Amino acid sequence: MSYSAGQRFVGVDLGTTNSSVCYTRYNEGKRQFDDPKPVKFGNDRICRSLLLLDADGQTVVANGEEVYYRPEFWRYPERVHQEFKLALGKEAEAARYTRLLAMELLDQLKQTLHIRELAPEEHVTTVGVPAEWQEKYPDRVETVEKAVRDAGFPNVAAVSEPIAAMYYHAFLGDIQFEDRPQRWLVVDIGGGTTDLAIIETAEPGSRPKIVYTYGERFGGTDFDQLLIEKLILQRHWVSPEPPTPEEMLGLQRFVREFKERFSNYVNRRLKTGVPDSFKWDCPMTGVRNPVALSYEEFRSNEMARPLIDRFGGILQEGIRRSGLSAPQIDRVILTGGSARWYFVRETATDFLQWKPILSKNPELTIAMGLALARTGFRLPHQRFLPTVAEPEVNIDTLDLSSADQSPAHLNRRACRRKARSVYRKYTGVGTGVSVLVSPIPGASSIPLAALETKMTMEIAKIYGYNLNSKQVTAIVGGMLAGGAVLKVAVMEAMSFVPGVGWAIKGFVAGSAITALGEAMIKYFERRRFPALPGNPDIEQSE
Repeated sequence: MSYSAGQRFVGVDLGTTNSSVCYTRYNEGKRQFDDPKPVKFGNDRICRSLLLLDADGQTVVANGEEVYYRPEFWRYPERVHQEFKLALGKEAEAARYTRLLAMELLDQLKQTLHIRELAPEEHVTTVGVPAEWQEKYPDRVETVEKAVRDAGFPNVAAVSEPIAAMYYHAFLGDIQFEDRPQRWLVVDIGGGTTDLAIIETAEPGSRPKIVYTYGERFGGTDFDQLLIEKLILQRHWVSPEPPTPEEMLGLQRFVREFKERFSNYVNRRLKTGVPDSFKWDCPMTGVRNPVALSYEEFRSNEMARPLIDRFGGILQEGIRRSGLSAPQIDRVILTGGSARWYFVRETATDFLQWKPILSKNPELTIAMGLALARTGFRLPHQRFLPTVAEPEVNIDTLDLSSADQSPAHLNRRACRRKARSVYRKYTGVGTGVSVLVSPIPGASSIPLAALETKMTMEIAKIYGYNLNSKQVTAIVGGMLAGGAVLKVAVMEAMSFVPGVGWAIKGFVAGSAITALGEAMIKYFERRRFPALPGNPDIEQSE
């Protein structure tokens, strides 16, 4: 499949509590897909899944956080609709609310892109659905697809949310697929729900398959309520009267922001020791400032310990019901806004004995993965091993003076070690992604050059070269002239691959990247260290 510079792939994450939209497109200059960009809703990158309708119930008056500021929110509660995702397949109106919310998301996307409509020939839309829906509730999947399509999004297809999370981390290079069966646990802890999905590759090279799902009503809103009751009302509310409905709404907004700031504060301070008390002023009258909370207070039995233990219980119960044990889970991916909490990572690490994979923006992981899910970000299905050939272009004489930004001292062995870690990362990405997207509807191959280009630029920087796109094209083109890797025999390249049990579609892609990586190391060593005699083989122990 070929991509035009203007073709966009849109990911729509319709969450129970919060929703988000991300988009990406194929960058002709970089020969790869851009990192997905989030649509902004005011100053935020997520939109509250909340609607306020008019008196007829047909038109959206306000959406997201804006609903809380409308007087109708208190006067006409029957016109306020939220958490309707949980009612899909049960209540007919839930599909209509989903369509209306999707229309609001689409309007914001069009404003972001400065376009009037999403032309079908230029846009592809992927919407996320819970993992269990695709197997147990296909009617709900069809309902969501239709709602998003009727809202105005073109070329709509659904992808399970855990697969989308895996796909984004594969794009980042966080996922390393190995030469053996593997099980991945994806934990999505959002505003209102916590969902677990176990994804399995039963045999090396097989398609990832969701084999078990589990979920409970538990998420960020539970901590919001806790902070209001235990922190604000019991410790800092000084007014003789209880909060009015309007004041309670203000407190809810305050504790959401307090919670995020407190979580970020604890995460930073835990790296150097035990955090001190976190303090922040509430702008509302009736609250004694500063509102303060320490790490030890938060994790005490009187405060959040019951909720922290409940998350651990959800994790243990989900694994128990799956029939597996913790040692049988290879890695865990955390996603959802509440995944930022320190105890989520600690609980997952203690229980599974694995450091979990977590992106910088876990609340956007699914939307970003959905944007990438149908781009065809994968490697070609080659059915032969690369052969040895000499380049048609003499890249040893290529002028790299304009790219040379070498520091005063470079250590050959250190550069080699760093470069190897880079290509090993891309070997894992290539091997994994080549099979990961197999079940994705509409996926098709993109050139292997996308990964080659990115890897070449990273390795070049290690050796002090900041290459431009033309120089990268010349080097990669020279090395791959005739479809082969410069002076690197296949069996030599195979010695750097951890195993040879992958099915052809993943194994060959990974080994080709490995071979290219070794060739890059030798090439840049010849350029950077010309005084060294020859280029002896790199020891496997390094």
